[in-house]
Amino acid sequence: MSRLKRRAEKDIKYMFEQIDSVDVDAIKLDGVTMRLGNKIVRFVVDSESPSDVEDQIKEEYREKLAIQLNTIKDNINNKVSEMSEFVNTLRREYELKERTLQKKLDGVTAMPDLNENHMYSGLSICKGNYPGEIFWLVQGIYWPKYVDRRAIEPNYTKKMMSHIIICIQTKKDKITSVSTRKPIGFDFFQHYHQANPDCWGKWSPPRRFNNSPDEIIRIAQEVQVVLENINTGSIAKNNPRGLPRYDTLMRHILPEGEGVQNMKNLRQNVRRLGAEPTGININEDNFWTSD
Repeated sequence: MSRLKRRAEKDIKYMFEQIDSVDVDAIKLDGVTMRLGNKIVRFVVDSESPSDVEDQIKEEYREKLAIQLNTIKDNINNKVSEMSEFVNTLRREYELKERTLQKKLDGVTAMPDLNENHMYSGLSICKGNYPGEIFWLVQGIYWPKYVDRRAIEPNYTKKMMSHIIICIQTKKDKITSVSTRKPIGFDFFQHYHQANPDCWGKWSPPRRFNNSPDEIIRIAQEVQVVLENINTGSIAKNNPRGLPRYDTLMRHILPEGEGVQNMKNLRQNVRRLGAEPTGININEDNFWTSD
């Protein structure tokens, strides 16, 4: 029972007690007045004596008064019922609006706060189809430079550079997937380790993150470092679309230890494409291993 209903019942009980306290026997006439011309004559009670007529009058008056008092009670009850129903209707409407609003709030995805620096880093975002789901899209470069840690001819690897989108999908505080995508059409980007989605070897992103755009950018940079080396032990596609066949690629591998200086010079020549050195210092020996 609501507090409002308890208060209403208490007030009704009080009003009914006041109505029931009316005592016909306590009603006395102080006298009778009569106007005669311009004279007013007042009759005063001198003494009282039992009278059957008086009792009959009181009984008749008592019955009529009881009828009127019951009518008042019924009117009060009806009005209180109307008010109670009105309050219940308002309460139901409020609860419905509250549930509707809560449902909308449950489906809202709080978008992270991006700034201009994140935009310069190639980051954009969009929300997914499910509550709390976000797609982080980072502009990147696919640039394989090594096969099994042996350098590819610098001028040849330059031809393999491709613009990609690194898509990092999150749901609330979890990273659910990392994949490489085409800039147009958003299909999976085909490369030597593309298995729809990408095969990442032993590398894996953190399962949880703090919803930080900077952390997403760092993960995207790690992805580009991982993609620099082609591990022949875990190749998924020998002939990815838009890239040399595996057999052709192997004819452009430099002898072990060569090409390091040429690769440094090449990095300076491709800055116009936005392919800056990542500066990510991670242990690459664990990447693209087949065990």
